[in-house]
Amino acid sequence: MGTITTALRYAPYFIKLAASELPYQRVLKAEGVHEARKYAYKVTKQHCFDILRVTGTRVIVKGAENLPREENFVYVGNHQSIFDVIVLLSNSL
Repeated sequence: MGTITTALRYAPYFIKLAASELPYQRVLKAEGVHEARKYAYKVTKQHCFDILRVTGTRVIVKGAENLPREENFVYVGNHQSIFDVIVLLSNSL
């Protein structure tokens, strides 16, 4: 898919992201920093998922059954591209 086509397909999602700033400010004023951060995380997660969808990126996870269910752990991206951050934030794993 060409760069221009991808940019055009992405435009509505970018507008949606930009429009989410107004509700963020309302949440910040009405409910405080903690709730505003939760809202920002939700918007960011959805935006990253939208980027993957628009670009036609499929995420294939191998070995997810080996991840601990009752313990904390850290994902480390190897930064082969900027997309590792988008994949991790999209919760596609």
